[in-house]
Formats: sequence, C-alpha cells, structure tokens
Amino acid sequence: MSTPILLAPLARPKPPAAQASASPAGTPALPAAVRGYFAAANAQTSAGLENCFAETAVVVDEAYEYRGLDAIRVWRDECGARYQPVVEILAVEHGSGGVAVTGEVSGTFPGSPVALRYEFSLQRGRIRRLEVRLARNA
Repeated sequence: MSTPILLAPLARPKPPAAQASASPAGTPALPAAVRGYFAAANAQTSAGLENCFAETAVVVDEAYEYRGLDAIRVWRDECGARYQPVVEILAVEHGSGGVAVTGEVSGTFPGSPVALRYEFSLQRGRIRRLEVRLARNA
C-alpha cells in the first residue's frame, strides 16, 4: 500500500495592479525609464531625461501640466534648483501599462519631508505620462 501524498492548496496571486515588487537586493524593481527619472531627480538635473521620457510626454505636478520633453526638462531643472528634492522610494506597484511609486521626498520646501505618489504611464519603454500628487495614508 502506498502512502498518500498531501497537496497544499495553491496560494492565489494578487492582481497585477496591487502587486508590489522588489529586486533581490531589497530595492524596488523599476523599469529603466523610471529608474532614470529618479536618478535625475535625486541629482537635481534634467540630464538623461531624453532616455526616460517620450518626446510628447506629459507631466502633471502641483496643478501644472508640462507637455513635451523641452518643457519637462525646464520643470525638472527649476524644481531641482528651487527645492533640492531627494526621493527615497518606499513602495512600488506595477499595473497594466505603468507603475506607481510612493516616495518620501525631502528638500528645501515647507513641510519637508512629504510622501508623494508618482504615477507613471509607459509606452515602448519610455514614460508617456507622469502624475505627481500627495500620497494617501503614507
């Protein structure tokens, strides 16, 4: 008589929009364009953004909309010079067509640090749209 094999029930995966992920080193796994964006943001520069954003990308930040790579460069440079922001990534959520990043942002602005949510829409490996807003329940 053979011994029965007991099978454990399969765990249900979370839906993609709710999944957070991390790389083996413990840092959040991000698409290259999003990693490049945060590298530029933390260096307070727009250098390299042409490798991150689509030519016709849109950024929405503080109720302003910046359309096209040239406007996005100006926004990034002015923001860096004015506030010297540094983002520490706290959470990453991958969804269909994009990624949302929650980060603690510190710098030379009133209320620093603050938790912000960066919602990236990607197309062909580039950022098509970025919306920056206050994070809820951070």
